Parts: sequence; structure tokens; C-alpha cells
Amino acid sequence: ILWANVSSISLFARYIFGNTFQFGFHYSIGGYDIWLGEILLSLSIFLLFVGVCLLKRNVSTSIQAGLVILFVALIIAGFIVAFVMHQGGIDTYKPDFAPNGNNEFIQIVGVVGMMPWAFIGFESISHQSKDFKFRHRNVFRIFLISVTVTALVYILICQLSISVFPSEYANWYEYLTSSTSLSGLDGIPAFYVIHRYLGNFGLVMFVIALLAIILTSIIGNMLALSNLLHSMAVDGIFPKPFMKLDKNDNLRNIIIVIAIVTSLMLFFGRILIGWIVDVNTFCGIIVYLYISIITVNKARRDANHGREGMLAGISGLVLGIAFAISVIFNDFVNSNYLAKESILFFVIWALVGFVYYAFLIKRDK
Repeated sequence: ILWANVSSISLFARYIFGNTFQFGFHYSIGGYDIWLGEILLSLSIFLLFVGVCLLKRNVSTSIQAGLVILFVALIIAGFIVAFVMHQGGIDTYKPDFAPNGNNEFIQIVGVVGMMPWAFIGFESISHQSKDFKFRHRNVFRIFLISVTVTALVYILICQLSISVFPSEYANWYEYLTSSTSLSGLDGIPAFYVIHRYLGNFGLVMFVIALLAIILTSIIGNMLALSNLLHSMAVDGIFPKPFMKLDKNDNLRNIIIVIAIVTSLMLFFGRILIGWIVDVNTFCGIIVYLYISIITVNKARRDANHGREGMLAGISGLVLGIAFAISVIFNDFVNSNYLAKESILFFVIWALVGFVYYAFLIKRDK
């Protein structure tokens, strides 16, 4: 996910700045064109914020918080502009659902089925738990606020994106389904809308918002992943050098290794992104089901919080099974079967995990 967010910098640069960064050597992987200039663009911004992650933790987290506030504020401002300047009344927002042959329920299920993938990002909160200076019980409130704000932002962007569309399209559905084949700002509906209303000022506003959200993902995923690997090192299932802290209490060795691996992945373009989403969705469902089972088992032995834990565990099981059915149901209904590459990637990933697990069990004293 970290790599996918970093590589999105060059992707958006194509829509916003055209071929400005398409210089140097050039090649294609899976139909995706890769240019040296775009790699250098993503790499320079990425390494800059890797440096931010090596500063004192309170500095990097303050920058993170500031970027989040900036992003949310700009999106709300953009929505207000689109709402005020929109013309034609509520009928111009028709149709209510996509007229693609699927009924409303199936369309909603299709969106809900993506939630396990989205929640992999929210998982970053729990990976920061060792740095919390407050009661861990408050983490639920942080999760709840985070999910609520994110849902609100998604809704506002969706509403903004259908506020206005090019005159050659009859409605928002025709425009959105064609946008993936369009170039320039027309290919990013939210940017097209804000530019239509506010001109270059609106474009600059949303470019700043875009950079803010990408940079928060770089800092957040970097810190979460480094904490996760550090925990594995402490538990003896990852090399001991990854336990070392620098003078700023940062996991310098881990951050440097993550930065090197991510930088190398930029040379493979974005062809893997669909497979990553598929595998993360599957893994998310499996992990939440697994943790829910553990929660139920622990609740049976907990005299003080058994009822609360049992409720949480059973709820997680029900939701996990519902998500699994949702993904399978949606694939069959839409004939949108998972890519063979995704299934192969998932199998290889699982086999590597089993081999590593067997290696660890043999060494476990």
C-alpha cells in the first residue's frame, strides 16, 4: 500500500501537468508506461518524507496532523464551492444509481465489499499503540472518529464530482464511466469540477489537497510498518538489528530498508495495484475473522470483561462472514472474477508465510 500511494504521485502528475515529467528512459510493463522523470518525481518526494520520519517523533506526527487538517479543510471548502455554484437544481444529480443493469442493492453490496481493503489503512492506528500516552480504551474513539471523518470526505468528494460535467455527456454516469479513458483534468472528475468553478486557483487548491493526503499516507504507513516489523523483531520472528533505535527514538534501520524496497518497486509502474487491492481485501477478511475467533475464546476465560469481549468477537465474526459473502456474491453477479494474477499472488504469499512459520516454529525454544 505504501508503494501504491507513492507511485500515485507520478500518475496524478500525468493528468495535471501532462507530459512535463515524461523524460529520460522509457519502457512499459503490462501496458503501463514508465518514465525516468516520473520515477524521479515520486522518488524525490518520497525520500523527503522518509527524512521527515527520521526526525523526532513529535515533529513527524505534528506534520502528519497538520497535513490531515489541511486536506479535510480543502475538501470541505471545495464541496461548499460546488454546492453553492451548482446550477440546474437537484434533477441534474440524476440518476440516483448507476443505470448499469444491476439493482440498487447489488450496487451497494459492491461498495460494501471493498470495506475490508479500506480498513487495512485504519489498522495503522493500532500499530502505533506502543507510543500512546493515554489509556488504550480511548483507541476506539480514535477509530470511530477516523472512520466517520473518512466516510464524510469520501461522500463529499463523490457529491462534488457529479456537480458538473462536460456538455458532451448527458449525465454524471456517462462522464464518470468515460473518465478513465480521458486525459488531462477531464480524467479526474473532482479536479475537473473545481477547475470549472474556480479556474487555476481551484486547481492549485486541490493539488495541495492531493499532495497532503498522499504525504499523510507515506508518513502513516511508514511509521505503522516500521512499528509492526519492530514488534516482530522484539518477538524474535524478525532479525534483531530491526530492534535498534536511533537518538530520536526512531527505527532507523527498518525505515531505511522500507525506503529501499519501496524505491525499487517504483521501477515496476502500477500494474500490480489491482492485485494488491484484491489480496489485501482477502487478507483483511481472513485477519478480522481470525482475531474475532481469538476474541471469543479469550472472552470465555475472562471473568471481568467476558460479555463485552464475546459481543465484540461474535460481531466481528458475523461481519467478517458477511464481507466474505459480499465479495464472492459481487464477483459472481457482475461476472467480475478475481484476476488469475491476484489468485496466484495470494497463493504464493500464503506459501511463503507457511514456510517462514515452519522455520520459526523449529527455532522456537
